[in-house]
Order: sequence, then structure tokens, then C-alpha cells
Amino acid sequence: EDKINEAGKHIFSCTYCEFAATDLMELRGHYNDNHPNDILACQPCNQYFLSLKAYKIHCSGRGHQLKLREQSG
Repeated sequence: EDKINEAGKHIFSCTYCEFAATDLMELRGHYNDNHPNDILACQPCNQYFLSLKAYKIHCSGRGHQLKLREQSG
């Protein structure tokens, strides 16, 4: 669910605790510091995801599928 604060800025929320930030880099830092084992990695694409939902969307996407085909020969 997208949330907007009083200043009209998007609020990025942690999926594991109550932390929230208006800057995605701040949320990434929070994950690195507080939930490092919960960051999901797509090795073929060298990308990282903060939620299972984002990871699944990525894996079902065209770019990921093409990368898998490239690597399988």
C-alpha cells in the first residue's frame, strides 16, 4: 500500500518492523543494519530486493527471464 506523508512525500515502510522513511536509500540502510538476513538477492541479475513481493515480481519479469536464458546457454 502506497502511503504519502503531509508534505506529499512517499513513505517507504519496513516489512519486518515499524520503521518508515521518506527516502528509499534510508530504508535500504535500515535493512542492511537491522535485517541483513532478510534481503533477497537475484544472483543472475545481481539485484537485491527488500520484500518477497518485489523479488517475485522481478523473477516473473522479462529481463530476469532473458538473463536466465543467456546464462543457460
